[in-house]
Amino acid sequence: DEAGDTAAAGKTAKSGALDDEAIRAVYKKRCAQCHGEEGDGQGPAAEFLYPKPRDFTLAVFKYKSTHADDEFPTDDDLLKTIRDGLNGTAMPGWKTILSEAEMRGLIKLIKEFGGWDEEEIEHTAIEEKEVVPTSPESIARGKVLFKKACEQCHGEEGRGNVTSGKRLKDDWGDRIWPRNLTRPESWRWTVTARDVFQRLSTGIRGTPMPEHTTTMKEKDRWDIANFVMTLRDRATPLARGETVIRGARLEGNLPESADDPKWLKARPMTFPMSPNVIKEGRLFTSLNDTVTVRVLFNDTEVAIRLDVDDRTYSVPGSKLEKQYRIDGIDPTHDAVAVQFPASIPQTSEKPWFRHGDKKHPVNMWYWRAPGEAPRADAMTLMLDATGPDAPPSPRQGYKELKANGVWKNGRWQVVMRRPLKTQDTTLDLQFEEGRYIPVAFANWDGVAGDKGSKHSFTSWYWLLLEPQTNMVLLYGKAGGAGLLAGLFFLLAVRRQKKHFV
Repeated sequence: DEAGDTAAAGKTAKSGALDDEAIRAVYKKRCAQCHGEEGDGQGPAAEFLYPKPRDFTLAVFKYKSTHADDEFPTDDDLLKTIRDGLNGTAMPGWKTILSEAEMRGLIKLIKEFGGWDEEEIEHTAIEEKEVVPTSPESIARGKVLFKKACEQCHGEEGRGNVTSGKRLKDDWGDRIWPRNLTRPESWRWTVTARDVFQRLSTGIRGTPMPEHTTTMKEKDRWDIANFVMTLRDRATPLARGETVIRGARLEGNLPESADDPKWLKARPMTFPMSPNVIKEGRLFTSLNDTVTVRVLFNDTEVAIRLDVDDRTYSVPGSKLEKQYRIDGIDPTHDAVAVQFPASIPQTSEKPWFRHGDKKHPVNMWYWRAPGEAPRADAMTLMLDATGPDAPPSPRQGYKELKANGVWKNGRWQVVMRRPLKTQDTTLDLQFEEGRYIPVAFANWDGVAGDKGSKHSFTSWYWLLLEPQTNMVLLYGKAGGAGLLAGLFFLLAVRRQKKHFV
């Protein structure tokens, strides 16, 4: 490790701190690609990132533990950011790569970039005179306060869908989107109610998130913090390490809409989505970065429900679409897709995840949101694909796939249904219980101008339609035959007894 070797060589004998040359070497290797050689946030990777890397020369930092009136964070605040990173951004945690001395050295350099005058810096702790522990009463009060103080930016259910009609921007003029409070993996610096209380107390510098010490009592800030933690705790966590979606068998008809209570029988699983950086047109950042999946099936059909948190309602021509529109980007339609191989693999080998290949074709179940101007109905298509070099081909006149979708409070819910077996056994996947079937998911965000290969998607996972475990149904025929045989045997024994009496 060149930077580590340089840093080790550059330690002063007495303190163990790094000299300037060693600090610069660490910064150049680990930080300059995003933050720029001179800390101005203009590194070569910066244009592809959201949010943008911090410009250290401005000495404006979003996350700190000190009073709202304090301009600068503490050294420990900066150390926390360097050590742990910022969730949901390109800023990684460095605690397993950099030493304490290297991280402290970087803090010293960051201050130099911003021209900090240490003698003039004062730090005042946030007052915490009446900590309010979480309770049903506190949460109920917090819910009411959240609606009054937070809903206009964070949305009715906390998904970050702005309801005020305002186009929010940061201090540098870049479009900025409120946090989706229901997705804990996107919370940058916050993991506890106390952290939420601090954000409410200090605000987030450089953003529209204000401080609330002058407008809200300390007790009220705690109540909101306790309520916000319930939004986080209700989320379906990312399926880290889990790769199998288990479809649940349902007796009777499958649900046609997302609000059907039958979906409670299906176990939800949430997977990360990544933007396509592999093939033109590329997408480097995406606001929609997770998809939650549920699967139900019966004797004849399979139903899949996709939930995608999407702050923006991208139905071209609609009032909400105009409100959310991004300057310089032509909006398209929101859309989702489910990808399957055209046949169940006989081994664990999966098709190429970017639309398969000629030897391993794939089916794509595609649903696109409607439009108002120009008028366009929602669209459901079965697409066939044989690799990334040609666009998927829509199958004309295909009637087997049914789908519908609803956007509400910052989330699309789309339900797709198809028979387990179809007449076209060459092109269509034929579902079987107890077989592991590769499956992947994709999303197009209309407000970002996503279309074609410019979209986000998951890697391959497995779908398992769990085989029947009801012993009466599973072994009914064999059990019935055994029962009849037993009855005949008992009758025969009874006759024999009568014969010898």
